[in-house]
Amino acid sequence: MNKVIIAASIAGIVVAVSMTVGYFVYAIPTSNPWDGMTCEEMMSLAMDPKHQTFSEQQHMKFHMVLQPCIETNTMSNMTDMNNMNP
Repeated sequence: MNKVIIAASIAGIVVAVSMTVGYFVYAIPTSNPWDGMTCEEMMSLAMDPKHQTFSEQQHMKFHMVLQPCIETNTMSNMTDMNNMNP
């Protein structure tokens, strides 16, 4: 009975360590593909299928960085519409 408990404990520790190492090695990106892009390029990237391959962290950060571009673009379009002659 004690051997079973010890074996199960060791297996649990191995699984926990493996999951932790895997998370830090594979889930945390080292760079962001949109670094150095203009707003227009980031808007294009948002429509590109490559955008769907981002990790969860990258996806959230990308949309935080993209938001000011969307707001600026929306405000610019509204200004253009207001300046149109009837």
